[in-house]
Amino acid sequence: MTTMQINRRDFLNRTCAVGGAMVLGFWLPPARVKAAAVAAQPWYRGSNDPEINAWLTIAPDDTVTIRVAQSEIGTGVFTTCPMMIAEELECDWSKVRAEYASANRNAREKAPAWTLPVPGNGQYDPAGGGEPVQLKGEDGVYRRMGIGSSGAVRESRYYLQQAGAEARERLLLAAAQEWDVSVGDLVAKNSVITHTPTGRNTTYGRLAAKAARLVLPDPSKIRIKTPDRFTLMGTEQKNLDVPLKVTGEATFGIDIRLPGMLYAAVKACPVWQGDVKSYDFGAIKHMPGVHSAVPLPVGPQMYSGGVAVVADSWWRAKTALDAMPVQWDYGRFANVSSADLYKECFASFERPGKTLVNVGDIEAGFAKAAKLIEATYQLPYLSHFCMEPGNATAIVTTERAELWCGDQVPDRAHAQVSKLTGIPPENVCAYDICRRRVRRSRRLGNNRRSADHSGAADRPGAQRKAGETPLESRRGLAHRRQLSPGGGLHIQGGARC
Repeated sequence: MTTMQINRRDFLNRTCAVGGAMVLGFWLPPARVKAAAVAAQPWYRGSNDPEINAWLTIAPDDTVTIRVAQSEIGTGVFTTCPMMIAEELECDWSKVRAEYASANRNAREKAPAWTLPVPGNGQYDPAGGGEPVQLKGEDGVYRRMGIGSSGAVRESRYYLQQAGAEARERLLLAAAQEWDVSVGDLVAKNSVITHTPTGRNTTYGRLAAKAARLVLPDPSKIRIKTPDRFTLMGTEQKNLDVPLKVTGEATFGIDIRLPGMLYAAVKACPVWQGDVKSYDFGAIKHMPGVHSAVPLPVGPQMYSGGVAVVADSWWRAKTALDAMPVQWDYGRFANVSSADLYKECFASFERPGKTLVNVGDIEAGFAKAAKLIEATYQLPYLSHFCMEPGNATAIVTTERAELWCGDQVPDRAHAQVSKLTGIPPENVCAYDICRRRVRRSRRLGNNRRSADHSGAADRPGAQRKAGETPLESRRGLAHRRQLSPGGGLHIQGGARC
């Protein structure tokens, strides 16, 4: 058999000739004239540029870097969250950059008290503009860091608008003091402040250092825009992080490499709430590259126990893990089947339940109905199968822990590493690199348990990457997080005709 080497150009030419035509549509971006809107490694590092408040910095060239507290899992938060801040900031959107907020800083600093209540009566108050959602227990400087319940906009909009508005007012105050004029005579637009009576103007970049040092007399008097006044929100904008994904420059959790790093492969008990009874490390300890084996008991965020093998490469760790004899304690759910669970679910329909919504007179409605309709639905478990398997990388010393992890709730991953290692939260840094390779893959707790595995290293100073195969991502360690729960639904209704 003859093998012929062919490059892509020859391939296109020859297939067009043989097949008649092969049409490819593509777009060539213009030469880059400015920095990418999102860095390949977009985690928080601090900045030398003036920080107007915890949410944003402004560089001398008017570049605005906005910090995003939610994880990007394909829902566009790297664009929508900066838009909510930029709406009030009145900055030049073409000069906006985005990076992740710091879970470490969120644990150390509290949000200003005036930003905690929903302004006015939420979106229904002309003086408000925020959503009528009062966050509970989310009083860190970046408030709601988790993503879920479709709440990145619904639950965050009012305080993100406040962050932009507060920064704008500080810039206006800086200009007023510099020119010795009234703030009321100034207008902010597209990163430029103009003194209306004289036409004099200056840029945000020139004022940023001064604005960063100012304190507003009473920021609680700030009023955010109502939806009818939006000029940026509600418009269609290109997602800031798409170019990095298209070009392959984006860094994912599985891409992290550290010098001298060890790798852990993880296996979970196949039964929920099961645990490891025993394992024989002696059977694999002489295999190439194998370092150790670590038990992973049932605990917070780990709904089944497991075991990890540590080696100098992930493949060696996985090969040794597959070869290591493991005995499981399947626990009290060993003989529970899906049929048992559905049976209990349907039996619950016959028992009184908790009323969540009660509007109108349902019994009177049924009595007047010309026809009653009822149906029962059974919902299967649905796997949130990520293209990128669960993984996390950690460096743990006696005094400090660093974690690189793509998780939907980075502040909880941060807290979990602190709890497992006993290291104070202020000495734990969790770098969120949650970029999903497919839309709406589930990362709620998935990488957090990988963080548990890598963070609970068996010797201080170790650099660990813990990873799972796609199959293990579906199994017991965090079974609930990777499967939308199955169940049943019984509906009754009445029709008038």
